[in-house]
Amino acid sequence: MLIASKLIPAGAGLAPVLLRRAATIELDWDTRQKSRFDATDSQGRGLGVFLPRGGMVRGGDVLVAEDGSLILVRALPQAVLRITACSHGSAHDLLRAAYHLGNRHVPLQVDPAFLQLEPDHVLAEMLERMGLHVDALEAPFEPEAGAYDASRPAAAGHGAHDRAGHDHARSRSLAPSRSRRSLAPMNPGNPPAATDERLSATALLQLMRLASPSLPVGGFSYSEGLEAAVENGRLAGEAGALAWLLDQLELALTRSDLAVVAHAMRAWKVGDLARIAELNDRFATTRETREFRQQSEQMGRSLAQWLRHVDPPDPLLAALEALRPAPTWPVAFALAGVATGAPARDVLVAFAGGWAENMVQAAMKAVPLGQAGGQRVLAKLAAAIPAAVDAALALPFAEMRAFTPMLAIVSSQHEAQYSRLFRS
Repeated sequence: MLIASKLIPAGAGLAPVLLRRAATIELDWDTRQKSRFDATDSQGRGLGVFLPRGGMVRGGDVLVAEDGSLILVRALPQAVLRITACSHGSAHDLLRAAYHLGNRHVPLQVDPAFLQLEPDHVLAEMLERMGLHVDALEAPFEPEAGAYDASRPAAAGHGAHDRAGHDHARSRSLAPSRSRRSLAPMNPGNPPAATDERLSATALLQLMRLASPSLPVGGFSYSEGLEAAVENGRLAGEAGALAWLLDQLELALTRSDLAVVAHAMRAWKVGDLARIAELNDRFATTRETREFRQQSEQMGRSLAQWLRHVDPPDPLLAALEALRPAPTWPVAFALAGVATGAPARDVLVAFAGGWAENMVQAAMKAVPLGQAGGQRVLAKLAAAIPAAVDAALALPFAEMRAFTPMLAIVSSQHEAQYSRLFRS
């Protein structure tokens, strides 16, 4: 297998003749947003792509293999929803749609004539109610990068010219031109609109409260199989605990728990209770052990009970409590997150941060780790969480999965462990 660990965005600086001679690979967006993946190029060579974590690949980018050969990346056509204005509408309709989709942190391709997003029936219905055309088709998907992604060239025609005297942002960056939004008390049924502004102190404190190990939901009492892994000699010491938890973050939380929180937040915001029930059932039935399922249901019920004391309680809380056999933890957390008015990304960071705090506390007792060792592990987990959250936000509903066989094995063993510190 040929290793490619260097990326040239848009093939910048390469002669056209080199690009014409380069091998090619066609990748969909799900693959291109990953920093590590395998592929086969047009010459039949197996490629192992290892890019810096958090990076992504765009159509037109060029990978450089270890032997110096170039591989041109092409965006593979995939299922998308293309949003266009009605014949009697205007570009303003697309601006409104982009605003509402941005509030939901949906990966979105923005073109002067249309918007494109991955299939989502809830959002499709919302856009149709707004009077827009929604067409399902196969096309390359190139969603917008983050506004602060300096690794990408500026938009065409706007950045290649001399920037002297043309710095849009900095010339006004010190002027207090925007007032900060105020947040109402927590109310799941009427959340304030999320914006790109910095979180207010109120919203930040609400998220900190949800992520705190002191939240009365019992998260601190579980080790999620880690205690059994220590007992069986599968992990030892600080390095072993860190590797175990980083794998769990990437393979379990990102692809299941965090993705469920993201999709559930979108559904709670538009009142799609059918999707909420579907997400709750899916999460419960994909728990790989009885221990994991009971943990999720117990924490979900406890959070719903805690939300009952928020004044005033909202009708959406009744919908949460009505889920059977019980509300699961990610679905309940999503409702609490919507209530803060915080953007989805911040809510998912809080969810993952709370998980990391609880798991490091469990590792400190079970491994055991000292205070300094625990803080080092927590710091490395914190550094990995933003990329995990971004991956979860971009994960389509159909691609959420729960498949962690070793974690399931040690969780099953923990259920029958003779002596244990943590709940099963």
